[in-house]
Amino acid sequence: MVALRKCHIPQGLIIPLSVTIRYFPALKEEVGYIRDAMKLRNVHGIQKIECLLVPAMISATTTAEELSAAAVTRGIENPARKTSMVDMKFGVQSCHAGCQPSAFFGQRMGGM
Repeated sequence: MVALRKCHIPQGLIIPLSVTIRYFPALKEEVGYIRDAMKLRNVHGIQKIECLLVPAMISATTTAEELSAAAVTRGIENPARKTSMVDMKFGVQSCHAGCQPSAFFGQRMGGM
């Protein structure tokens, strides 16, 4: 979040971005657990859709509420100026780090 504030991104965008960045890995992990449970129960066919979607939607709601509560607890909605123990700077290394993933994904998408 410090890096986003240094780039002068509005607080109204930082909050949803930070929750979203934490949300998808948690949801992916939960879907993995649901699939493992379906394998153990030997679920096949059209029943797989229901057995995946219902628990995933309930888990997604619970995960979103927990992540939002954690962000509020850390003071994400506090209008006061935010501070950081680490001074974030954007330099040459940051540019290289930002360009490498986009080059990797560009090659992966172009090679399909």
